[in-house]
Order: sequence, then structure tokens, then C-alpha cells
Amino acid sequence: MCPRGDWREKGGKNISIFLNLGGDSNLTTGGQKVYVEYEITLKDQLGKNDDIKRCATRWFQANGGAWGYPAFLSLSDLKDPTKGYLLKDELIVEVNFKSVFSLQNA
Repeated sequence: MCPRGDWREKGGKNISIFLNLGGDSNLTTGGQKVYVEYEITLKDQLGKNDDIKRCATRWFQANGGAWGYPAFLSLSDLKDPTKGYLLKDELIVEVNFKSVFSLQNA
């Protein structure tokens, strides 16, 4: 997560959220690829059912870098207490993995 936005996004007006294949995984060697179907959710803490969800599928590799959303939410909406995303310096981000599998030398 980049709380002031991805460096490629000029102006720092958004929160950026990315997924990356962990470097300590045994899946990162030998040319393996990992397929992931996932959902990232930024939780509305006021209970208004205004969660922000982004779904995606992606092949990850050891040296493939991260993938995600450089402009997941504007900082103005994030900091607006009536929206309920950031309350008492707490932000709740959930990642649900719907499908994960790996292929050797794919």
C-alpha cells in the first residue's frame, strides 16, 4: 500500500494498493508462475455498506513485480470521516483469494 499514491501517479492524490508475490515463497524459484484470482476490499467502518471492492486475476512470477491499483481511492475521500474508511487512524483492507495455483516452467 502506498498511502500517498504510487510514485507514477503525479500529485499524490490517491491511495495505491498492490499485491506482490512474497520473496520468501518456495514458489518463486524454478520458473514457476502463480495464478491468483482475488478481491481487494477497503472497508467502510461506519456500516453503510459502502465498501470499495476491486476484483482481478493475475499471473505472478518471482521477478514480475507487483500488480494493483495506483488510484484505488482519492485521499480526500479516504480522509473524509463521513465516508468511514479511515477512522481513529485505522484503515481496514481485506484481500480475499478466490483461486490460487502454480505452474512449473510455464
